[in-house]
Order: sequence, then C-alpha cells, then structure tokens
Amino acid sequence: MIDIIIPVYNTRKELLDRCLKSILDQSFHDFLITIVDDGSGEETKELLRKYEDNTKVSVIYNKNNQGVSEARNTGILATSSEFVVFVDADDTVDSHFLQDAMKVYEETEADIVVGCLEYISGNSITKHTLKTNEEYLTYSGKEIFDLLNNLLTNEGTISHRELRGFFNGAPVAKLYKRDLINSVQFTKAISVYEDIIFNFNAFIKSNKITIVNEIWYQYYQYSNSAIHGFNSSLLDSYINTLPFINNAMKEYPMLEESLTHFFIVETKTLLRNYFYYPIKSKHEKLKVSFDNHVFRDIIKNININTLSNGDRFILILLINRNYGLIILALWAYRICGAISKS
Repeated sequence: MIDIIIPVYNTRKELLDRCLKSILDQSFHDFLITIVDDGSGEETKELLRKYEDNTKVSVIYNKNNQGVSEARNTGILATSSEFVVFVDADDTVDSHFLQDAMKVYEETEADIVVGCLEYISGNSITKHTLKTNEEYLTYSGKEIFDLLNNLLTNEGTISHRELRGFFNGAPVAKLYKRDLINSVQFTKAISVYEDIIFNFNAFIKSNKITIVNEIWYQYYQYSNSAIHGFNSSLLDSYINTLPFINNAMKEYPMLEESLTHFFIVETKTLLRNYFYYPIKSKHEKLKVSFDNHVFRDIIKNININTLSNGDRFILILLINRNYGLIILALWAYRICGAISKS
C-alpha cells in the first residue's frame, strides 16, 4: 500500500476538491490518503469532516498551525505503509502516477522513484523533464552526487547533462520507500527550501534512485508562496539552514560549488524579503543574519572569484559587513535584478 500525505492549512475548497479528485481517480487503487490539517479555521475543518466519509481518506487535526514541515512529519509518523507519497493540497497528479511509479519500482527496486512535473504559474506552463529519449534512468553509487548537484542547482553535470533544468527539489512527484524517510523527516525550524534539504538527506541515504521521464504532477505556483513577497519567518528559517550548509560543505567537499550556489540563492531570497522592512529594521536584521559565526564560517570556504558579478558584489558587501551600502542598494533597487534570480 501507498500512504499519500497531504498537509492542509486553510486551503480553498475548489483547490482541495481538485487535488483529491485527481488522487481518487488513480488507476492504481491500493493507497490511503492522510490529510494533516495544520490548525486551519473552522470552515476548512467542516470541509475536511465531509471527506472523512470516504474510506480512502483519514484526517489528522493539529490544534495549532505548526508549518508544512511538521504537518508532513505528523503524516509520516501516523502512517505505516511501505511507500510514501507527498501531495500539496493545491496541486494535482496524473491519473497513472501511482501505477507507473509502482511499475518502475518493481523493475528497478529504487529507494526513490521520481517523476516529472509541470510548473504552472498563471497562464505559463513549464514542463520539467529529462533531456533524454529513455523511458527512465536509474542512478546509483557516485551518480547520486550528480543528482545532489542538480538538486541544489538545476544545472545538470558533465556526466549527466540530461538533468539540466530538471526540477526535482520538492518532495512531490516522488515515491519514497518508508524505511528511507523514517530516518530523514523534515526540519520544523526551516520553512523555506526545507524540501530541498529533506531531499538532500533522503538522496544521500539512497542506494538507487530512478527518474521516470513522464509528467506525473501539476505544481501550481502562487504569488503568496513562501519565497514570494513578505515572509516574517524567513529570517529564522535562513539562520536554521546555515548549519546544514556548513556541515554539508565540510562532509561533502565534492558538492562545495553546488552548496555555494544554494547558499547564494538562499541569501538573495532573504535580502529580497528585506525590501519590506523600514530602514532601521533592515540594519538590525542584516546584522542578525550575517554577523553570526555560522555564516562567517561558510563564507570562508567560498571562492568569490568563481561567482557572477552580481553575486560577488553582494557577498563582498556582506563579508565586509557593509550593511549601509546594502541598504542603499536595496533602496535604490540597484541589485533587484540579481536578487530576483533565485
């Protein structure tokens, strides 16, 4: 059986209906949906109670909102099937997703079976597929590090150019073996890019990962998502991500360049968030973000000469603690272009 875990927090009825219909219409039927209500309002709770009438659906009610990471962890701990799938409440899945994933697992015995997705933003649809004519490709041994490089950068590698541009950071469109992710789980204190860190830890523990070159998932992007607009939890999330980056750089030196890329993306995402603060708050929060010893430890390992001009400019200002100039640059929108490329 497959456990499908869906975190829900005040999701609109039409989106949740659309999501659940796409799952219940699966050609593969040996699954159970576990919805984790993460402290939603009464309107959402009333909607979820109606879904409990379906024998394929169970609902767990968290009293307080704890974030998507803790909601997914709750679902992991509350279920016990051999395989786990994550779906976001405002997305949809292909009707053959589970059937195809199980078929490929039976052929390859991979720890994780990964599908492709459509990234949908308004009227724009981008398909993230492998650049190959093969039905699927299996990666093992040192090739797992190629997947990790791509996970952190989406740039592919010299030996696996088919990965370039392949979007695989989210936990969706994937079939995980239970015994793999029980030892991983999501980090509650990280609310942005937590999915990449989760998959990094899952991939590094895997002996074999198969990517199926078929669209399984429709991933909808909205302007109010965690990395767009103001996010009051972003600073804490960034601070809590730094130890992961620092430790990974030391433990996996072959991934240093990719981890640097991820670190820069995270840093620019945080800076973009500072557009919304008054000047005095900007200065205080910049010091909290970039005066801490873990940040300083990370930048010692970065060769700034390998960075783009924009990234190098930002990092030099941070290295020198030139927060006044950063504030001026933010205020004048002089580095908007560099910051937005995350």
